[in-house]
Amino acid sequence: MAEQVKEAPAELIQTRVYELCPNKTVRKVLDEACDYRRYCWNQGLDLWNEMYKERQALKSSLASDFKKLTEEQKVLLKDKPSPSERRVRNMLVADKKDWQYTQSARILQLA
Repeated sequence: MAEQVKEAPAELIQTRVYELCPNKTVRKVLDEACDYRRYCWNQGLDLWNEMYKERQALKSSLASDFKKLTEEQKVLLKDKPSPSERRVRNMLVADKKDWQYTQSARILQLA
């Protein structure tokens, strides 16, 4: 029986593991940054779900044949767009409060 020879990968991928040992101050800053990112994620998820539910409710109330929509119905569909990453992000940035700009700047300084 012939032995099967496995080919070596063309590139060798090396990984490194770093252990962080933050003091109390750095731990507090990292926790605040994670809390703010979690807050932003939850805000975006809520907005996404809200946009999705509104769009689905509108689509179900309209005619089943989308090729025969009236102009008024087409305008309604444009007013309730499907959620996308860009739309949600742009809406969140447009509604950003002053304290959120401060948090964002702090996170950018950590990076």
